[in-house]
Amino acid sequence: MDNILNTLIEDKKVYEIKISEGSVYIHKNYIEKIQKDIEMQLEEYHRLNPLKVGILKEELKTKIFGKNVKQKIYDEILIILNDSINMSENYIWKKGFEIKFDKRQEYIKNEILNIYKNAAFQPPKVEDILKGYGKEEKTAKMVFECLVDIDEIIKINEEMYLLKEKYLEAKNIAKNLIKEKGFMTTGEFRDKVGTSRKYAVALLEHFDSIKFTKRLEDKRILYR
Repeated sequence: MDNILNTLIEDKKVYEIKISEGSVYIHKNYIEKIQKDIEMQLEEYHRLNPLKVGILKEELKTKIFGKNVKQKIYDEILIILNDSINMSENYIWKKGFEIKFDKRQEYIKNEILNIYKNAAFQPPKVEDILKGYGKEEKTAKMVFECLVDIDEIIKINEEMYLLKEKYLEAKNIAKNLIKEKGFMTTGEFRDKVGTSRKYAVALLEHFDSIKFTKRLEDKRILYR
């Protein structure tokens, strides 16, 4: 029996997925069915959300399997289907899919990026930017969310976003300040980036959350 099973696995007629309880064996016909189901879901998602990178992994999992699959099995099936889908840490999208802005969306995209570039480390509220587009607010919101999804604009917290270039600059400033004497204060960081205490604190708390910096009383050091 084991020899037959091993032959089926070698011939990729059966896939073995190892989980904590033992091994799960899945026939290639089932994998092919899942592949078709996923491709259909992705095609529909891209049609309805042309400015979204892809569908959230957990959302796709629910659409395909409901609650009837272990996370480990789902993850392994996605790896098996690697030739037909693309994946990041959180998203899945169809192979070959690319976000494409139309002429007006491209114009709005460049306007939003320029707003954040000029604002540097004192960015305006997102709602204020979007409201400025009046009847096009919905379109502007889709463009903005896309820029966040593709990391051209970085979310610091619910109220603060930075242009990626400025975000990396802020990280570099923090790193260099700490390297100078082994630590930095909020005030030193605030003055160096040229922003208010409110934005400086938000940035530093974000850096703490991603384990870039670590707070020690009123000072910060590099996490590693």
